[in-house]
Amino acid sequence: MLPLFLCLGALHIGASALAQPIQREWVRNYSLQATGMNRASAIAMAPDGNVIVVGGSHNAAGNEDYCAIKYSAAGEQLWVFRHDGFEGGADVFRGMALDPIGNLFITGTTETVKVSTAGTLTWAVPIPGRAVVANRDFVYVTGASDVDIVTVQLENNTTDGAEVWRRTYNGPADGVDVGQVAMLDTEGNVYVSGSETLMGGQLPRKWFLTLRYSPEGVQTLRTQSRDPSTMPPSVAQVNTLVIAQDRRIFVYGKYQTYGFLLAYDSNGTQSWSRGYSWPESESGTQMVFDGAGEKAYVTGRRLSLQDPFPREMIVAKVPTAEPEHEWLQSYISPTLGWTEGVDISLDALKNVYVTGYSQGGPNENDLFLVKYDQNGNRLGLDRFNSSHSGSDFGEAMVVDTNGNVYVTGYSIFVGGENNGGSEFLTVKYSAAPRIERVADGAMELQFHTSPGKRYAIEATTDFVGWTGIYTNTANASGVLLYRDAAATNHGWRFYRGNSEP
Repeated sequence: MLPLFLCLGALHIGASALAQPIQREWVRNYSLQATGMNRASAIAMAPDGNVIVVGGSHNAAGNEDYCAIKYSAAGEQLWVFRHDGFEGGADVFRGMALDPIGNLFITGTTETVKVSTAGTLTWAVPIPGRAVVANRDFVYVTGASDVDIVTVQLENNTTDGAEVWRRTYNGPADGVDVGQVAMLDTEGNVYVSGSETLMGGQLPRKWFLTLRYSPEGVQTLRTQSRDPSTMPPSVAQVNTLVIAQDRRIFVYGKYQTYGFLLAYDSNGTQSWSRGYSWPESESGTQMVFDGAGEKAYVTGRRLSLQDPFPREMIVAKVPTAEPEHEWLQSYISPTLGWTEGVDISLDALKNVYVTGYSQGGPNENDLFLVKYDQNGNRLGLDRFNSSHSGSDFGEAMVVDTNGNVYVTGYSIFVGGENNGGSEFLTVKYSAAPRIERVADGAMELQFHTSPGKRYAIEATTDFVGWTGIYTNTANASGVLLYRDAAATNHGWRFYRGNSEP
C-alpha cells in the first residue's frame, strides 16, 4: 500500500498540496555476474516514454562490457543490450545519447556503437570517446584522444556508421587537451567542451575550452577566456555544457578543488566566471537550465561548516546574467558523513531534484533524492538503503513530463558469496498528487501510483467523515485522473488517495 496523501482544495483560491512526499514506485536491479562489477551511470527518457539506463557490467570472463537496459514506466524490463567488442578486453562505458527516433549510442574506451530501438546492435566503429551526441543525420563523438581534442562526425542512417570528418584541436602549449562533453544546437552545430593546456612545463596550466563546428566540419567558434593565472593550474574537468536559446554558452565543472561556472556570449567571449568555494568546494558535478535559459541550477559538494567538517551536498540557483546565486541550500547525512550531489534535474513546475550518495552508516552510503521548490524550500527527501549491507550510489536521473523521477546508479554487495560485487540500481519515484480548480469550479485531481493499480479517492470537509468518491485503475503511466464536479457544493474540501492492496 502506498503512503496516504492529504490535499487541500479551496474553490476561491485554487488548491495546493499540504505535503509533497517523494514516493518510491518501484526498484529494479541487474547484474550478469553478481560477484563482478555492475554500475549504471547514465539514464535517458526515450521518445516512447520508456527509460534507458546505461553503464558498465562484467561478463563471465571478468571483463567489462557496455550494458544498457530499457524499462517501461511500469518497471518492466523490455530488453537488455550488452556489447563486448574489443577482443575480449574491457569496454569501459563513458557516454551515451539518444537520437530523436530513440536509437541509442554508447561510447567508451574502445568503440562507439549504435543500438536500435529494439535493443539490437546496428553498427560498431573502433572510435573511443568520452561523450557522444546525435541527431537524425549524424553522430558526433569527442574525447577520442588523450592528447588532443578530437571530434568525429559519423553517419547515423547507415549500416556501418561511416566516418564523415574528423577534427583535431591542439592548444597553444602543445600540451594535453581533452574533449569531455558535447552538445548540439537547433541548427545542427556541435559544441565540444573540455580541458585545454595553456602553459606547459612542469606545472601545466589548464583551463576550460569550448569549440563549435558546423555540420560540414568548419570550426566557427573557440571560446576566449580571461587570464586564469591567479587560479591553481592542474585540473580542469568540464561536466556540463549548456547552449542557451540566444546561443550564450555556459560551462560547469571542476577547476582544481572548486566547482566552477563560466558564461560566454554568443561569440565565445567570456562574460563572467564564478568559482563556487562556499567556503571550499571540492566538486562541481552537474548543471541544468530552466526552459527559458534565465536560471541555472548547479550541484556538487563542499566542506561543511559543521564540526567535524564533513562534506555536504550543495545546490544553488544562479541567474545566467550574473554570477551571484539567488539561493543556496545544502544537505548533509544524519551521521554527518560524506554527502555529494551527483546529478540535478527540474520538473515542469521548476521544482529542483538532486540525487547522489550520502553516508548512512560507518562503512556505507545511501542513495538519496532531495526535492526543492524554485525558491529553495525543501519539499521532500528519500534515502535508499538496499538490503545488501553495502553502499548505494545515485549517479544519474531524468524527470518525465508527468513529474515522475527516475534515478539510476548501483548497489555494492557486502558479505556472502557476492561480497565485493555490485548491481545496477534504478528507482522510480512517483510525482506528488495534483489538486487544482478548473474553469467551471470543479476540482481536477491527479494521483500517482503503479500502472494498472486500483486506486481510491476519498473526500471530507471536516476530517471526521470521509466519503469515497472515485475508484479506478491507474493508466499505463501510473496516473489516475478524476474531475470532482461536486466540489462546487462545498466551500472547502479535502482529499486523500490510497492504493488498494
